[in-house]
Amino acid sequence: MGNAHAQGAWTISEVERLTGLPRRDIQRCCYSGKGGLGIVDVPNSTWGRRCYGVAEMAALYVVQLERLAGESLPEIGRKLREETGAGSPNPAAQLAVHSARLEERCETIAGQLARARALRIALREDDPQGALGSFVERCVGDQLVAALRTLVEEGSRECGQANVSAGRKTLAPDSLFGLGSALDAGWLTRELSPTAQAQERPSKKQAEIELGLAGAIDAAHNCTGVSRDFARKALSWAFDAPGIDMAVELWLGAGSFELVSQALRP
Repeated sequence: MGNAHAQGAWTISEVERLTGLPRRDIQRCCYSGKGGLGIVDVPNSTWGRRCYGVAEMAALYVVQLERLAGESLPEIGRKLREETGAGSPNPAAQLAVHSARLEERCETIAGQLARARALRIALREDDPQGALGSFVERCVGDQLVAALRTLVEEGSRECGQANVSAGRKTLAPDSLFGLGSALDAGWLTRELSPTAQAQERPSKKQAEIELGLAGAIDAAHNCTGVSRDFARKALSWAFDAPGIDMAVELWLGAGSFELVSQALRP
C-alpha cells in the first residue's frame, strides 16, 4: 500500500472502496486475456502490483456508473470501445455525460421530494398555511441564492471578467454566499401571506400577488444591491425550480402558481 501511495496512486482495495466497483469487475476491466475486457490499462508498481492513478480511477468509475445504469460488463466494454474507436479512452468526456444525467436526476428527485414534503405539511399541520409559507420561503430563498450566483457567473463569462455589474452594484459570485442568512425571516411570507387561500376575484388576487412579489423583489434588491430587474429575473428562476409549484398552490390556493409566474414575467 505504501508503495502505491508513494507513487500518488491507490491499491485495488482502495479503488474498490472509493468507486464501489467490486474487485472482480476491476480485475476484468484491467485484464485483456480471455474473460477480460481490457478497457483500463493499469501499470504495475515496482513490486509487481498494480497501482491505480487518477485516470484509471476515473475510467473504472465510468464503468461503475454504467453498471448502475443497468449495463453488463460485456455491454460496457463494447460501448466504451465503440466510443473511443482506435483512440485512447476519454473518461473525462464520459464523466461529463454521466454528470449531466445525474444532475437531471437530482433535479427530478428534488422536485418530487419538495412536492411530497409540501403535501405532508398540508395534511398534518394545525396551521398548514403558516407552515407552508415558511416552507416555500425557505425553498425559494435557497433557489434565489443559486439563481443569483448563476446569473452573475454567466454575466462574468460574457464580460470576460471576475466581477459583473448587476444593475447598480458590481458583484463577484463569491459575494453571494451569505445571501441566504441576509434575507430576514418573513421576507417572502410577510408579502404573500395575505393572499393565502383568499376567495377573491382572479383580477384582485393577481393584483395582490403582484404587490407582494414587488415587496419580495425589494427585499432581494436591498440585501444584494442588484437592480430590481435583476432581482425579478432571479426570483422568477427561483420559483421555477422543480416542486415549488405544488407548495405555492397549497399555500396560496388553486391557480396561484400561474398568477405568480405571470407577475414575474418581464
